[in-house]
Amino acid sequence: MRRTFTWKSTDAGDGFVPDFMTGDNLNPAFGGSGVAHDVVEHAVDTQGGYAGECMAFGAIVAGRFAAGMINGGWSGKSPEQSLGSELGALMADHLWEDNYLPDPGRTCACDADETFSYMLDAFGGSFINEARGRGDFFGVGGEPAFTGEDRRRVLGWLRRGYRAARRLYGANAADFYQDVSRAVGTKANHAEYGDRLTVRIDLKTGVVRASVEEAWKVE
Repeated sequence: MRRTFTWKSTDAGDGFVPDFMTGDNLNPAFGGSGVAHDVVEHAVDTQGGYAGECMAFGAIVAGRFAAGMINGGWSGKSPEQSLGSELGALMADHLWEDNYLPDPGRTCACDADETFSYMLDAFGGSFINEARGRGDFFGVGGEPAFTGEDRRRVLGWLRRGYRAARRLYGANAADFYQDVSRAVGTKANHAEYGDRLTVRIDLKTGVVRASVEEAWKVE
């Protein structure tokens, strides 16, 4: 099975916005690692918004985390704590803006649940701290909370993303991530406004190709 993904450059040096995602607040992808995150980990995102972010983090656990590519860096946190804290801070926006995490429905236990449990422990503290800071800045009253229902919903979307990544990539998600990152290389970094970046993946053969089309050639 072959998959093709395209982006259009928003500005010179300002990354690429993916054509295959929808929404009002898409973040540009920077360099090979940013593009690889969109291609490999957001490829399982069927929801968009915060549910889609949770699914992408589930895909990270299926790929880069399982391959030992995630660490806590200078923070001294475990890989699980690092991922959970990052997602918690990202999700804090939904307290103060018109955003919503839908119910994922019933999901069954999976072999990554222990990892997800540690992630969610770190998620809660990060979420509350970030949300409290945003509330103080914007003058929003009330004390933020990470409830049992919140935890259930986040866990459900993490499970869905994890299982989708395992179905799509098997045990090769991390390999595809590295291959996309290398294939894109400096191509994305040297693109100018309006240029189009295309990445093609053959899931059967593992071949990854990337190319940039100059703006004047893009319709």
